[in-house]
Amino acid sequence: MHRRAFTTLCMLAVLAAPARGEATPAFPLVARIDLPGVSGRIDHLSLDPRDHHLYVAALGSGEVDVVDMRKRRRVARITPFGAPQGVIVVPSLHRVVVTDATAGRATIIDTRTLEREGEVQLPDDGDNVRRDPHSDHVWFGAGSGETAALLEADVVRGRVLRRIRLPGHPESFRLAPDGGRIYVNVPRDSAVEVVDRTAGRVVARWPLPAAANFPMALDDGGHRLFVATRDPARLIVLDTRSGKILESVPTVADADDIHFDRARDLVYVSGGAGMVEVHDAHAPTLARTASIRTRRGARTSLFVPALHRLIVALPASGPLPAQLRIYDTGR
Repeated sequence: MHRRAFTTLCMLAVLAAPARGEATPAFPLVARIDLPGVSGRIDHLSLDPRDHHLYVAALGSGEVDVVDMRKRRRVARITPFGAPQGVIVVPSLHRVVVTDATAGRATIIDTRTLEREGEVQLPDDGDNVRRDPHSDHVWFGAGSGETAALLEADVVRGRVLRRIRLPGHPESFRLAPDGGRIYVNVPRDSAVEVVDRTAGRVVARWPLPAAANFPMALDDGGHRLFVATRDPARLIVLDTRSGKILESVPTVADADDIHFDRARDLVYVSGGAGMVEVHDAHAPTLARTASIRTRRGARTSLFVPALHRLIVALPASGPLPAQLRIYDTGR
């Protein structure tokens, strides 16, 4: 081969390869979206599948950033918030709901106008939020001590419908698709609390062999609940029929989000140590199959199965702006 042609091919190969440490070939980095002006911690994310707008709870800046995923740029900043943490889109209602940890409420926003349409009053420290696909009601985790609870709300009327008391502040929780149970991480007790929705109360407590259990993901078809702990950093799998621990393996430190990829039987764990760890949920020992390097403090992420995309939120660091990184998870 001619020397010049060989040199050109080598250069093309370098440009096509993923940046070192950013992603393995199995999870290529497909886009970066900068969020200039966003400082401090970034909390949770939610995508509106209708217009492909991503809502980012920029907790440290007291705002919610709206990112057009097709144009790959920020299109709006919704302010002010005290400490926005949880965010969930309800597509059929054209609403996005944002919890504010310092305000004792959740704000309801019209996704077409980005105007505030109402509020839901919550106990202190409103945090994780989930949409019930059967009713389009929204569930909130909030409160501590005597006020710790899960709350079901009608976000059209801005009204709390039910309050289920918990023994401590709830972190991540998951609604079983059949409408029967809710699985709740309560770090104070290093346990998963199992809520019966019909009875409206806690019916079981599953102790964990580690502390600081924040994120969780549910594989309802496989009867598995994935929980990540921070002390020590472990990925724990429980059988949802019995509460028995099926597996416990090391994972990334300071984890705040877990996603189960049903199509590939993989688990993605994003942690503030600056990594997304990929575990094979089919393997007997949850083998770690890939590590995607992100940035220290990048704890939160969103997996979009329909688009085969994993979105990771990176906080600003020195001269580097806050950023969203989008990875292709394959098909």
